[in-house]
Amino acid sequence: MGWEGNVFFPLLIVPGKGPPGAGIYVYTPTVALNNLVDSIAAANGTDSPGNNVLQGIVNYLPGGPNSRAVQLATGFVNFYTAVASSGPWTEMATLGVTSIDAADLQLTVFGTGIFIVNSPQSITASLAAGSVLAVTDTAANTGSLILATVAGASDRIFGGRQSGDTNNRIGFSLDASSNGQLLAGPGNAAPDCFIKRAAANTWASVGADFSVDTVGRGFQTKEGTNAKQGTATLVAGTVTVANTAVTANSRIFLTAQNSGAAPGALRVSARTAGTSFTITSTSATDTSLVAYELFEPAP
Repeated sequence: MGWEGNVFFPLLIVPGKGPPGAGIYVYTPTVALNNLVDSIAAANGTDSPGNNVLQGIVNYLPGGPNSRAVQLATGFVNFYTAVASSGPWTEMATLGVTSIDAADLQLTVFGTGIFIVNSPQSITASLAAGSVLAVTDTAANTGSLILATVAGASDRIFGGRQSGDTNNRIGFSLDASSNGQLLAGPGNAAPDCFIKRAAANTWASVGADFSVDTVGRGFQTKEGTNAKQGTATLVAGTVTVANTAVTANSRIFLTAQNSGAAPGALRVSARTAGTSFTITSTSATDTSLVAYELFEPAP
């Protein structure tokens, strides 16, 4: 049965007869395969021309290999894609409220999700406790739980402010050479402290000093073979320390840790970059245990 022109129904009852059963189907320009644009059906199935029909209230956007559909069913809004205008449809994301009591909004993305934002967006909340946004990955993930991609050098990636601030107090960005950096500032002026990747295997502090503000705390350096810090025992006033970390520019600091026989003044008497350095005492009978520390000048 069909209607032409304007028809008004005070009550329209559409009984179901199996999937997709009776329903309301809208086609353009004609009733045909690939022309379904809207449907209301009680179950998934296939209409008479052969289009795959989704349960619920559905809007279809035929587009050949880029076809899309939006479904309102079971209290959720579901998003689908298909490689043909007639389906079959693959669910890509779902949006809905998981709990009426808690009013929790849930967004589930299947596969690779892409969110396109063409203007600044914001989330406003008033919470005395808990998280405004919590991201949980229930599977082992070797990638990034949250990945931000920026256009190029000096771009900001993340920022944090206190209410009333005009500048970020903390943030992550790229520097002018596209190296990653952590930045911090007072909030009422531009950031003034930066910790960044200066070169391969090298962190750098830019524009700020390091301050250890807690008594009893300090810097710790791993010791061992080829370490920047360690000890060596003099034999007859000298010892050669094999260490591949030493360079031609290394600043080597020496301190006697005990008083060996006839202790003398200590110095670095020789070095071979990438191989070793020699500690010598002014006393030829010195047997002191000597601590050394290697520092490199900043580039």
